[in-house]
Amino acid sequence: GALETANAQGELFLTDLVGLLVRDGEKVAVAQASESDYPVAQIIKQLNELCTTAIHRVYKDEKRGLFPETEPGAFAALAEKVGDQPDGRYIFNGVLAKHLAPAKSWSEKLLLLLSLMKELPAEGTGRTLMLSCVDGLVAEMLNGSAALADLLGHNPDLGHALLNLVELFLGTEVTLAEGGSGSINDLARSFAKDELPEARAAIASRILSELKGMKRLCPDSLDEELKMLRRLANQLVRGQGKYLSHEDLIGAFTDRSKRLVTHEPLLQFMQSATTPDEKVERLLVVEENIIGAENKRLLCTFIIPIIMSNGFEDQLCFGGAVLQRLKRVAELQDRVFRSGFQEAQKNQIASALDTVAQRIEDRAKFIASLEARMTNPVERAQTLLRLCVANCFTKGELMTKARRALLSSMAKPGFVPAYIAQLEAEAKAPVDKNTALTELAVQLESIGIPPEDALRAIAA
Repeated sequence: GALETANAQGELFLTDLVGLLVRDGEKVAVAQASESDYPVAQIIKQLNELCTTAIHRVYKDEKRGLFPETEPGAFAALAEKVGDQPDGRYIFNGVLAKHLAPAKSWSEKLLLLLSLMKELPAEGTGRTLMLSCVDGLVAEMLNGSAALADLLGHNPDLGHALLNLVELFLGTEVTLAEGGSGSINDLARSFAKDELPEARAAIASRILSELKGMKRLCPDSLDEELKMLRRLANQLVRGQGKYLSHEDLIGAFTDRSKRLVTHEPLLQFMQSATTPDEKVERLLVVEENIIGAENKRLLCTFIIPIIMSNGFEDQLCFGGAVLQRLKRVAELQDRVFRSGFQEAQKNQIASALDTVAQRIEDRAKFIASLEARMTNPVERAQTLLRLCVANCFTKGELMTKARRALLSSMAKPGFVPAYIAQLEAEAKAPVDKNTALTELAVQLESIGIPPEDALRAIAA
């Protein structure tokens, strides 16, 4: 804050000697205090004394002309001149500070610094010094919230601001918000060429820090929050490397996911759901967009009570036909099996859904009613097979019951001749028996009935 204030007043912008001491001084003090016997207050006092000494030195050296006025085009020569001197970095930073002083906005300061990239010496200590100083000042600028807000413009929420930062980090065209500065795209082009590693690392650090933070990406809508989280993840995967490790990204997104599996956001996300099954479906949407085994385990603790509640079965597809209700439960179970829950959690939720489906079927005696209505075993077997293939029964006890009924129909005397006759009637042409039975075996295997069980039923 002190550094930004001094800079806004046009005073010297000496990152290495002043800024690093002023910025986050108390955090440094707390960190040092935790590793020593010195109290925080004493360490802060020492840091303040160091800052004061550094500031006095800056003003004293300015008065004795250590930081010469330098015009554009002369910086390379100065860098080569002081590149080998012990205090060369200090001198060059002072000259850069005077060069930036007339600029009234962060955008102007950034443009001035980036324009110096065109003057870099081809090689040697001068190039190293000049590039390092420019890179350091840009990094210091990007570490400040005020500078980033000025450069990126007004974004509606943290999520869109982070999208801009990710575009900048990747070196792609930044989608500027209202009031944003075009100089940010000049910086993006430098990042694309990997010319400013310290500044780029500062942006990477800022992205990770914001992802780990408590502030919501899209505070007005968890739907938008999840979409934004996925967009950011898809973008950042492209940026994995020396600035963003895979482990850091996983850690940041795991921390961000943790913020979403608490009562407040989840209750907000389920508000628009009118029935318990819709609530479960929305929670499964959350699962698809979060990472972290522990986060998914916590989410499971929200889903199970809803499924086991008294109202879940009664309100499921309220007023719908039995088959519609069974199919709805099976669809939810199928999503659970395709989810990223751990196996124990998948099985727990799937078993709970299978129990609900069994109760629905038991009350309606759905499978028994098929057997009663359809006296033709071929028709009955084909109907049960179609229902199984269409995922109308949950995997577990209900699917086992349906398979038993199907095999029972196939075991009726004369099933095979009647089955072939029906196929020929439908095709209005002769049907090869072996081919027809092979195709039937493939269909049965797709719903979990092994060929040997099918053959045993037919033989019976």
